[in-house]
Amino acid sequence: MKYDDYISYQKEQKRLRRENIAMLAAAALLMAALWVFGSGGATPHEEFLMARVREAQNHIWELKEKLGAADETADPDRTGLIGFEWSGLSTTLGSLPAKRTSCDPRWAAVMDRWFDKLNIKRGDSVLLLSSSSFPGLILNTLTAAEARGVKLTFVLSLGSSSWGANVPKATWPEMAAILRRRGLIRSAVYACTPGGDRETGGGLSDETIEEMRRVCRGEGTRLVIHKSLEEVIDWKMDIVHAVKPKVVISIGGSESNMGGDEAILNLSPGLHTKAGDNGGNGVIGLALAEGIPVIHLLNIKKLAAEEGIPFDARRGYRNLRGKRGLVCAAASLCLFAAFLFVFKGRRFARAE
Repeated sequence: MKYDDYISYQKEQKRLRRENIAMLAAAALLMAALWVFGSGGATPHEEFLMARVREAQNHIWELKEKLGAADETADPDRTGLIGFEWSGLSTTLGSLPAKRTSCDPRWAAVMDRWFDKLNIKRGDSVLLLSSSSFPGLILNTLTAAEARGVKLTFVLSLGSSSWGANVPKATWPEMAAILRRRGLIRSAVYACTPGGDRETGGGLSDETIEEMRRVCRGEGTRLVIHKSLEEVIDWKMDIVHAVKPKVVISIGGSESNMGGDEAILNLSPGLHTKAGDNGGNGVIGLALAEGIPVIHLLNIKKLAAEEGIPFDARRGYRNLRGKRGLVCAAASLCLFAAFLFVFKGRRFARAE
């Protein structure tokens, strides 16, 4: 190689290096901007909902402390919404990690996004059918629904699986009464069922049924005990037809909500809007068959993974997956692919 050619080669290499560094720096800055501004996390309204849930949890924790039922081993985030492993109000076994995950305030934001998808507006009718197994989800749902100004009808089963709202003197109605006095929620329970086998109180002691009656009297509501599961389903469907909800929300595994058809076991958790989704012969399936959207809150581990909520994680409520997260991830991948294509076509001078 001649000296002049060598000098030209060196200059060309320096130019290419400068261009490469500039392009890589630009790509890094752009991808960082997509990550910071695109994934976004929670909106200001979602942050408000989550903060409100956390404030409510603080008051419930104080109640549990007064009752001597606060347990930081089972409830390290001090939500107050984790009950006993077993009590007279317990009906089935439950998963402690799932119960802790259900207390995460990010569920209020997830619920709000589902309401957006359904175009739920102020004054719309919403029907909440819940067991007492997931008081965390009840609180998150009420917080999101009330902030939207919906007309809520709430039917509660007082029976609970392990670690739910199964603490005597701290059932959901009793916890809710404190939150209403603090102005954190407004909704009261329309009617209660006992839960238990076939949701008729089966397997519960007479003392437990009497305790449930006491709770209902304090709430100003009634304990409805039917003779068969079919009667409970018919009764709840009468409520569906009376209030004409824009969505039915089912929390937990109340037998009347689920029904006795194994088809319900194949229904994924989350939002369902298609009448063709086979939800069995319980209230969930019957509502879907009538074209009423259903939010099915069960199988918390699977649902949390789908909605971007860490399973059984300690506090860190702000890192909710943003609405634009998937779009920005796709944009980042496209940008990366474009740079691979550009760099593949770059020419580098070579000495001979």
